[in-house]
Amino acid sequence: MKIRDINTRSEQAMQGNGYHWFMGYVKPTHEMKSHAELYQREFVSFLPVEKVRRKNRFAPRNAPKYVRERIVDKAAFAGCIYFAMPRFDAEMEWLRLRDAKIFSSFVIQPHTGRAARIPGNQMQAFVDFNRERFSDQEKPANPFKIGDNVKTIDAALAIDAEIMALNGNRAVVEVDFMGTRRPVEIPLDRLEKREA
Repeated sequence: MKIRDINTRSEQAMQGNGYHWFMGYVKPTHEMKSHAELYQREFVSFLPVEKVRRKNRFAPRNAPKYVRERIVDKAAFAGCIYFAMPRFDAEMEWLRLRDAKIFSSFVIQPHTGRAARIPGNQMQAFVDFNRERFSDQEKPANPFKIGDNVKTIDAALAIDAEIMALNGNRAVVEVDFMGTRRPVEIPLDRLEKREA
């Protein structure tokens, strides 16, 4: 089962107000495995992931790229899984979770020694941010093509030029600089089409 499908169940659980959210630690490379195990044991959990398209280095040149899920920011979320406990009958759920032996530790409140609860509005904002940023929606097509006349937006040096080449999310334009024409790469989000 895909991690995003598991996360969808967590998002549905957030719509109701019957859960408290917590964060637990697992072994640093076992996040996805532990997340799937929590799902199998019918716990509600959330793991921030994104889809990455990669090409198999042994595949032919024209082979399609395969899609893989990975944790959003490995440095920030290494070994972390967010999980929910019901507001009522939580004692039995904590015992079930302890018996599952998935987590090595939890984020603990100072002075009380109990697991620190994440406020529901913060967790909802975190999930919404993750959904918006890493949604499966296709990015809008590049509005520029080679030969378009463009100008820079809010740049220190205003440039009016023609696109000579496109490199991913950058355009190569020729600029007249001190009497010579030089190619310059400019990000596409800094350009707009010049009206003829």
